[in-house]
Amino acid sequence: MMLNSQDIIVIGGNVAGPSAAAKAKRTNPNSNVILFEAGEYISTGSCQLPYILSGEIKDYSDLIMYSPERFLDEKKVLVKTNTVVKEIDRRNKQILYYDNQSNTSNIQKYDKLVLCTGSNSKKNGLITENIKNVFYLKTIKNFLDINSFLEKNFVKNITIIGAGYIGLEVVEALISRGYVINLIEKKNLPLFDFDEEVSKMIFEKLSTKGINFYPNIENLQFDSKDGYVKNIRILNQELLHTDLVLTATGFEPNNLLAHSAKLDIGKYGGLKVDNKLRTSDTNIFAAGDNTELINCVTNRPDYFPFATIAHDCGHIAGANAAGNNLTIQSVVKNVSLSLFDYSINKVGLNQNEVINHGYNYKTQDATVYNKSKNFNHRMMCYAKMIYQKDTYKILGASFIGGEEVIGMGNLISFMIKNNIGANKLTNTNFSYTPKLSSMINILEILGRKILQN
Repeated sequence: MMLNSQDIIVIGGNVAGPSAAAKAKRTNPNSNVILFEAGEYISTGSCQLPYILSGEIKDYSDLIMYSPERFLDEKKVLVKTNTVVKEIDRRNKQILYYDNQSNTSNIQKYDKLVLCTGSNSKKNGLITENIKNVFYLKTIKNFLDINSFLEKNFVKNITIIGAGYIGLEVVEALISRGYVINLIEKKNLPLFDFDEEVSKMIFEKLSTKGINFYPNIENLQFDSKDGYVKNIRILNQELLHTDLVLTATGFEPNNLLAHSAKLDIGKYGGLKVDNKLRTSDTNIFAAGDNTELINCVTNRPDYFPFATIAHDCGHIAGANAAGNNLTIQSVVKNVSLSLFDYSINKVGLNQNEVINHGYNYKTQDATVYNKSKNFNHRMMCYAKMIYQKDTYKILGASFIGGEEVIGMGNLISFMIKNNIGANKLTNTNFSYTPKLSSMINILEILGRKILQN
């Protein structure tokens, strides 16, 4: 069926935005699709930024998937970079934008609008914006600023605030370059979003790598001089000298435009959307880190700032803005992290979240070597399963070991999504080859324990 011509605007050019814009154009080739991006780049692999710091990826340009010119040539979508959308006029279905290159303001009409404004790094309110040696790591520009500072200044001691995903990846990247690392965390263990057993293993790994970990630090004082943080005072008044500070305390939805347009916002600050990814305005869709979606385990709205989900949702939002009728299902939180020789995965809820939601639950865990004793690079693999007592519904799982745990996490995610109980693990035929796996898969061991308990 031939769709009518319409003007579709997509705001945001990181992951969800390009996915939405390209899909909208494919769905309705007669449409006029324009992508607006406030920064210089679109379609960037920002999850890989720590690996530029470490030198594993040699050039930041390798993280830029498309230039505006190539996107226009291949996807038939006009891209306006360095262009800030200032206002959404819902009544007249138009946006006001400012072009930083021409220093001009203009108005653009739309039939459908897709908001893909993503997320921002959470700011440390105690650090003023004019401090020269405090950084975040969210964008390519952030990386370029950090790298320039490291090249132009003597840096020995680096303080990282936040021991979550980004903080730990940056720790690994910078310790490999010979810096002294102080890692500050407000919780008692690193990677607090995981189960305690996994977090303790990570703490032990940090200790063996010579990283100074400071837990339970909520109140910090910064001693600054000439526009630089020189020392950080922690609770016991211990003084940490620092040459560079990197704040990695997480992300929050970037919804300044949505707020000003009076669109409905959820509990976590993300846009409320239906299963078509429509906002409270039926002409405006949204996708990515600026939205809230339904958690498959709890069946409640949750926040999922992950690139894979942003891409999938951009695809759906773009198609629907162009006239399709796709729907999004509830989402399983499936997160992985590489840290030194560990691969780490978490699916669903951790035990604290399970308790807070009031589930009647049980847990089982197991530890085995990940391959036969006759082969090198053998290591222990730990797995933990959380499930409902009566129904065996899987509520969450955590894994730490070699690369094999990523596949385990994906299997558990599939089971949760398809309502397959933890008691079915023993009915699975797991593969075995001595060089790559253990004789009895750790998931089968968990399944046996679950049935026996």
